[in-house]
Order: sequence, then structure tokens, then C-alpha cells
Amino acid sequence: MPRADLPPALRFVATCLACAAGGPVAPVRRALPHVAEDWPAVLAAAGRHRVDVAVAVALRRADWTFVPAAIREALTRTERAASLRALSQTAETERLSQALEAAAIPFFTVKGPPLGLLLFDSATVRQSKDIDIVVDPDAVDAATAVLRALRYEPTDQEAHFTPRQRRAFRSIERHSTFRSLNRGAPVELHWQLNADNLFDFDVKAAWKLRTPVRIGNGAVPVLPPETLLLYLACHGAGHAWFRLKWLIDIAAILRRWDDAAIRAGWDMAVAEGLQSVLGSAFLLARDVLDAPVPPDIEAYAEADPAGRRLTAVACRAMVEDDMRRLSPHFWWSSFHLRPDWSYRTRHALRSLYAPNDWTRFPLPDALFPLYFLMRPFTWLGRGGLGEPVVRRAGNAEG
Repeated sequence: MPRADLPPALRFVATCLACAAGGPVAPVRRALPHVAEDWPAVLAAAGRHRVDVAVAVALRRADWTFVPAAIREALTRTERAASLRALSQTAETERLSQALEAAAIPFFTVKGPPLGLLLFDSATVRQSKDIDIVVDPDAVDAATAVLRALRYEPTDQEAHFTPRQRRAFRSIERHSTFRSLNRGAPVELHWQLNADNLFDFDVKAAWKLRTPVRIGNGAVPVLPPETLLLYLACHGAGHAWFRLKWLIDIAAILRRWDDAAIRAGWDMAVAEGLQSVLGSAFLLARDVLDAPVPPDIEAYAEADPAGRRLTAVACRAMVEDDMRRLSPHFWWSSFHLRPDWSYRTRHALRSLYAPNDWTRFPLPDALFPLYFLMRPFTWLGRGGLGEPVVRRAGNAEG
């Protein structure tokens, strides 16, 4: 979807995001006089897409005095809150990193302040409400012990699972959420980088290729560049790119990284059969945020039918404000991330997996298979396709 086809308020937000991602400031200055009475709508669109701070950064670069006082005050409050949250998350990420290293557990930070520093030289531009850490599946129990020692406790039902339920949860789900007893940011402990084994990722092998990002008084490891690029594309596409906060990451990479790093990511996508996902992400970043795409990759993506379908779904999702109406877009997009039916079968079977049922209707482990027979009825009782996907939209803050 070309930026010109977006609703006026969202179009101006996208213009600001292109600037915040490293693009020129002139388009923002040219657009400012035409915002007129649309400022409340601009503020609402920025909030809907979780990009308030990035919009404020672009407006400060352009002409802050042109922005109405009430809007400036609202954005400044958001910036201050984001700064305080980022400072807290930065300190806590450093503390978690030191504890995991002391326990000799290989890990990576995913998203959050480290990614903001890597892509935007700022821990606040990229808004995040939690801290994401990925470890090897064999290290989950050890990492959980580290978190508990740092006064974190699980918020998921996993704390009450039977051994059989816990094995099933960890084989299908990809993370557990922990809340801080010190009132800090929640932590998501991942043992899979993506759902349904979308692409292979070996924490132990990737550990040797980690990229350190300086944070606080130390450094924390982030994913190798090619893995990070593919992960961010898959994460955004899995949510049908319904928030521009994910697309600005891709635009920043296309503007800041050298050609070799981008092509390494593309080669990895091709090897994993995910070139439609990454190609679609590149075209969206180009059309909405003016990001430059290598010509040969651009030509491939434009000619790829599967990628064009993902792009079309994303264009509808990013302008939809009713979360319940987003549900079919989420499901369709995540189902079509890979062309092979082994992935699609795994994805469809996840509909039969519902940890909420395990705690609502406790059964002995010997009767665990009965949950799959119960699932169609409990699924319909919670609203069918819409309920779990709407909850997923509300929780998608990374």
C-alpha cells in the first residue's frame, strides 16, 4: 500500500516514522501545514500503532513549535514515561544478563532497549513493555531458577501444571511470562524463537555469532544480524503488521545496515523457505516508510504471488482499528508464512491446544488426551476464532 493511500492521520504518522527510521526530515516539514484539525487523529493513530515516541522524535527534528501545545504536552508525557520505563528495563536487562552469564547459560535478548539502541541509538524510540530473553530448551529450568532468585515468579498457568501438562506446554508454546516481585518489567523467557518451528534456531550455535550491544555499564548479546532480520520479519508478518512499530524496525535496518548484512538475511530467508515473508516486509517498508530495498530483491518480491498476498493482508490490517475484525487477518497471515503443509498442519493443530482448559478442567495426566476432544466446545464457548486472536493482539507489545 503506497503511503498516499493511507488515511490522512496515519499517512502523517508514517511520514514521521520514515524520518525516525533514518529518512530525511523534509517530508515531515512539508506535511506539517496540512495536518490542520487532524492532530487528535494523529495522536490516536500514533497510540494505536505504539509509535508515539518515534513520532515525537520526528516532530522535534522538523518543527516542534508548529505542533499545537496540547499535542506537544501529550507527546512529552509519553516520552517521559517511555524514558523512565526504558531506564528501568535497561538496568534490569543488565542485571538479568549478569545473572545468566554467572550461571553459564547462553542467551540472547530479543527486542526491548537493546534492539532500540542497535537500530535507533536510543532505548526509548522503540516502545516495549517487557523484557524478552531466549535460551536453549535444555536451559529453561536453569534460567527459571535464575529468574526466581532475582524475585521473579511465573504468571502463566505453568506454575500449576502437572508434569504431563508442562511437557505439552513447552513442546507447543514458545515462552513463559514472569512478573517481577520488585514491580519491574515482566520477563518473557523464550525457548523457541518463533511459533510452530517457523525456522531453525540453535541458541548454542548462534551464541558464537552474537552481537554485543552496550547497555548501562556492560553489554548484552542480541541475535546475529541475519537471524534478527528474519525474526523481526516473521514476528511482524505473524501479526499481519497491524502495528507500524514493527515495520519501523525493518525500515531502520534497510537504511542503516550495509548491503552485505541485508543480503545475508535474505539468503537465510531463502534457505529457510521464508523469502515471501521477508520480501513482503521489504516492500511494506518501501511503500509505507520510504525504505530503500536492493533492486534485485525488490524485483523478486514484486513478482512473488505469495509475498503479494501477505502484503495485501497487512495493508488491510494496519488500517483496521477494530481488534476483533483483525482476527481473520492474523490467522490467515500466520497460516501462510510457510508454503509447506507440515508447518501449516502444526499451525492448525495449535487450535486444539488450550492451556486455559487444563487449569479450568483439571484432569489426571492419564486422561490428558481428553483435552483435545473438549477443545472444540471450549473454543466455541470463548468466542471461536476471535477471542484468542484478539487477546493475542492486545498482548503484542514486543
